[in-house]
Amino acid sequence: MCENGATCKPKGDDYSCECLPGYTGKNCSENIDECRSHICQNGAKCMDGLNGYTCICPPGYLGNFCEIAPIQQSGVQQPSACLHHECKNNGLCYLPSTTSDYMCRCAAGFAGKKCEKLHTVSLHEEDSYIKLPPLQVDPKANITIVFSAKQDNGILLYTGFEQHVAAELFRGRIRISFDVGNYPVSSMFSFKTVNDGNFHHLQMMIEKKNFTMIVDGGISRTIVNEGSRESLDVTDSLYLGGLPPDVNDRALKNWHIRDKASFVGCLQKVLINGHQLDFSSSLYNHKLIPGCQELKKQDPCANHKCKHGKCTSRKDSTYKCRCREGYSGTYCDVAPTCRDIAYKETHKDPKTGCKSRTKVKFRRCEGSCGRHCCKPKKIKTRRVRLFCADGTNFVYNLPVIRKCGCKRC
Repeated sequence: MCENGATCKPKGDDYSCECLPGYTGKNCSENIDECRSHICQNGAKCMDGLNGYTCICPPGYLGNFCEIAPIQQSGVQQPSACLHHECKNNGLCYLPSTTSDYMCRCAAGFAGKKCEKLHTVSLHEEDSYIKLPPLQVDPKANITIVFSAKQDNGILLYTGFEQHVAAELFRGRIRISFDVGNYPVSSMFSFKTVNDGNFHHLQMMIEKKNFTMIVDGGISRTIVNEGSRESLDVTDSLYLGGLPPDVNDRALKNWHIRDKASFVGCLQKVLINGHQLDFSSSLYNHKLIPGCQELKKQDPCANHKCKHGKCTSRKDSTYKCRCREGYSGTYCDVAPTCRDIAYKETHKDPKTGCKSRTKVKFRRCEGSCGRHCCKPKKIKTRRVRLFCADGTNFVYNLPVIRKCGCKRC
């Protein structure tokens, strides 16, 4: 059933095919058109290949993705020392004044003596993701991700089918879902929000059925997936930054993740079991850009939740809801309860002591109005005859509330 050298893996009553790089589909029968997700820049043309593509750069542009404009040498590069240099990935060869051997100045995101490693990447597309070999969890696993983001939601890490590990940004906090096969699934959230555009360190440790999270060197927090199963057993690929459509749909349906969105931001550094990840050696990179590009400044009010009020942005990239008259709550979602209550009673003039012989219909204002007050909005004058103890009587113009509403206090 599995084609093109793929490995068949049973999944209960179903199966899955572990495709070789460059192939996709249920049976790995489709050749991936890598140019559909290319990141060739500066007007370069994409040429598809098997498990990769080539960017044909315009004259003067360099780099795997044509990301570097023509370089002005200005005496930096030394032709004699750099005649046969081995700087890769558009690294610039130069000769320092302190040595006779050349060095490589790497393009953004690349590192290593010859700029041969890709350590830092940006993800800006809604369907970006990185596919890696299965996570080695025996006897334990240790993962560190250094990232920056401004979006509320986005997948950071995922692996599994039924048993699983998931780390995602959800409403600005880190959410963990962990299941070694014991019901119910264990989960936790970070105390602090991490979608402020600054770099944050997320350290995750898996040992047996214990999962520990440390954010920015703070207090460690551990969840235990209690039950008869003792450890995580996953053979599926490890994904960073997002998921391919089929895995994404399955993970969301099973509540492993709360939002399908890919991570948008910068992965400055990823360490898996003590080894820094070289993204150029990933099984598949979907819509990545080398280096940390400046994150687009997001309007805090772009997706505000103010229901009956106006959204106003703050300097710290958050927002505040300014509620309409009478409404209250963080999102102006608490409606006013101000109303008029009708009642009847005889009226007695406090100055003369004269009073009515019949009951007069009154109204009083009761209820909440948020920061405002429940006050009369309409008052009418009613002519009422008052009778006095000395036998005299007179007509008194009595103000009576007819309508209540929310007004400034």
